[in-house]
Amino acid sequence: MYKAKTTDVLVSRALPPTTGYSSVWTNIGAIDNKGIELELTSVNLTGKLGWETNFVFSLNRDKISKLYGDENDKDVGNSWFVGEPISAIYDLR
Repeated sequence: MYKAKTTDVLVSRALPPTTGYSSVWTNIGAIDNKGIELELTSVNLTGKLGWETNFVFSLNRDKISKLYGDENDKDVGNSWFVGEPISAIYDLR
């Protein structure tokens, strides 16, 4: 199990087409990660006919805890919102 806070995260931020550039690397602020990793290994047969089984499970949850180091809590153009995962997808209903 792990819990980590990552600061100074560099990501590619989309820019409006009127700037003449498609994106720029920027410091998003901070991301909180927590998760679990499990591995189960068994030796089922030994000898001439060997058989081992490996099972791996991992789960990670992230959320943005700070954007750009200021009071701004959202970046609508890039779909980044404080308290939400960095890979969240938002759309109008």
